[in-house]
Amino acid sequence: ALIYCKAMKLNFMFYADIYAPAIPLFHAFGRIGCFLGGCCYGIESHFGVVYNGVERFPVQIIECVCNLLIVRFLFYLSKKNLKNGTLLALYLIIYPVIRFTLEFFRGDEIRGFMLGLSTSQWISIALFIVGIIMMFKLYFKNMHKKDTFHENSTI
Repeated sequence: ALIYCKAMKLNFMFYADIYAPAIPLFHAFGRIGCFLGGCCYGIESHFGVVYNGVERFPVQIIECVCNLLIVRFLFYLSKKNLKNGTLLALYLIIYPVIRFTLEFFRGDEIRGFMLGLSTSQWISIALFIVGIIMMFKLYFKNMHKKDTFHENSTI
């Protein structure tokens, strides 16, 4: 999408904000699929769902609900007069915090670990940093510029 927008001289951040709520929405559907398929399950618990005779924390459903809350929040903010790229940056800040935390409740250890953190937690850290950098560039680097809702301006 970035390459296409550059080639067509379109503002990538404008379109990224349009599609930003779709990312957690489709992710929520994916987590329902994980729940129904029995993958990405949670740790053993005294409540939850039974997989192969073991009661597990319903981490897939929790992540689904969190993603739907992010969708709602991003839709709410989309009505505000924010700088282009804000919704994407906020998604990249909010979702990694949720995913990082929920990884502690995952019971499928096939994901890989390094220095005590799962691969998904390392990716979450990277995405969080990218989101913070984006937000910093949007709101603090050029405080005198206001680039809101301009489809034809370039990045």
